[in-house]
Formats: sequence, structure tokens, C-alpha cells
Amino acid sequence: MNQYFEMKDLVNKTGEYIAKLLEVEGATVVSCASAGLAQSVAAVLVQDSDWLLENLHVTPIENNEIVLPKGHNVNFGAPVGTMVALGGGKLVEAGYANECSAAQLAAAITPRTAAILYIKISPLRTEKYAQRGAGCGGGAHA
Repeated sequence: MNQYFEMKDLVNKTGEYIAKLLEVEGATVVSCASAGLAQSVAAVLVQDSDWLLENLHVTPIENNEIVLPKGHNVNFGAPVGTMVALGGGKLVEAGYANECSAAQLAAAITPRTAAILYIKISPLRTEKYAQRGAGCGGGAHA
């Protein structure tokens, strides 16, 4: 086979394909959940700034707070707070380990808030996507 591809093009096209399957605005393939969290936080903070992308950890960012319900600050093999920090964010917990009301969440939001992060840890049921031809393997859990 004498074919080649450019990684950037492959990543972009794969993301477009997955976004279409999931019926969402956009998707990016990452190597693991930790990378996904860190890259998501960085994307929120950097937005369209190429300069900030290259200088994320040496530049003070005013609006870098990521609000997370306290019970969602878990260690799934890596602590959520560490992944937020790797992405350039500052974690702000809302509520308690066993509850986070809308009022508690709202109270944690300030002008420095960049995003609200919601973590759901459960197996993704892939039957729906396998039926669409995504190749997830008939009802396997990811």
C-alpha cells in the first residue's frame, strides 16, 4: 500500500465523523479520559488564541475557574482536579460530596468562571452507535 495521510487531517476528519454519529456540534479523539479533560479545559481557556495555546502555563489567565460539583471531584485513575490544572484551570468546588443544588452551583459562579464541569462515571452503552455502523461491536460497553 502506497498511501499516506497527515495526522492533523485524520484527527479532524475522525472528529467530524464521530460528532455526526453522536449528533453533537464537535468531537475530538483523545488517548484517554485524562487527556480529554485536560484538553477540554485548555480549549475553553485558550479559545482561538494561538499565542495563549503556546503560553498557557506561563501566562496568568483571569477567567480560569472551572466550577465542579464537589461530589464529581473523583479519582478515576487520575484526579479530576489534576486534569483541570494541567489544562490551565483552577478548580472551584460547589456544594457537598452528596449534593449540589442549583443555588450552590450558582453561588460558585463568579466573573472568573470559565466553565462548569460535570463528570458522569458510568459505562457508555454503545448499542445505539453500533447500529449506526460505528463499529463498536454489538452492545459492548466502552
